[in-house]
Amino acid sequence: MNQTTTVSPSVLRLIWKSVLEFNDRILLSLPDRDLSEAIAQKVKERMVLAPDEAQRLDDYVTSKLLLIRDLALVN
Repeated sequence: MNQTTTVSPSVLRLIWKSVLEFNDRILLSLPDRDLSEAIAQKVKERMVLAPDEAQRLDDYVTSKLLLIRDLALVN
């Protein structure tokens, strides 16, 4: 990963903490765009991010949607 795609460890922790707070049914039923926005919004409510950090957050969450949905399926 280069600097433009790296998400800080503190943001990563908040992303996955936020994912765990969602009901599995919601994680599985929301369209990709809505789910990505909902997770990113939870993180942004807890941490002030610079515009470039916010973009990396959005990109990371979008890239992990399949994993997020797979985790919801096994719960």
